[in-house]
Amino acid sequence: MSRVLFLDVDGVLLPGRALCTPHNAPLFEAFRKGTALAQLGDKFAFDSCCVANLQEIVESTGCKLVVISTWRKIFIGSGDRRGILDVLADNGLPKEWFHERPVAPYRMTSTKVHEIQFWLGDGSEEIDWLLLDDDISILTRLDEQDRHICTEFEVGLSDKEVEKICCHWSSK
Repeated sequence: MSRVLFLDVDGVLLPGRALCTPHNAPLFEAFRKGTALAQLGDKFAFDSCCVANLQEIVESTGCKLVVISTWRKIFIGSGDRRGILDVLADNGLPKEWFHERPVAPYRMTSTKVHEIQFWLGDGSEEIDWLLLDDDISILTRLDEQDRHICTEFEVGLSDKEVEKICCHWSSK
């Protein structure tokens, strides 16, 4: 059975505290004043502690990552635009960490839950999946709530979430 971690960016790898760094603060201010994320997003620097925590998860569990962040809708890699995997690689997430289907599909009217279900498909492949996201309201079905590892927006991916994820997969 393969292990897949659906990954959000904001509040996980780019927590609120990282928006106040000397590098990110001017970018965040420009965003607040109306500059599109597509023009700024690939310039933000992720929190190095959060990236190191993600590395620990990937290396200790053998999971593969799938991007579920709304950033995947902005960085689509067409024409001269950079793709989301390029942006993530620039921030310390090597492409080898990602599943062969590295980005969850999206539709304008769907939620992340539906996008995960669509990515999982018909169930012909056995996948043990978790969702790493700072939005507490995403998984509402009781049978899926234990699959949601929720970070705090200001803190991002901390040791607490690393332990939850590693414990989930070590118990199987």
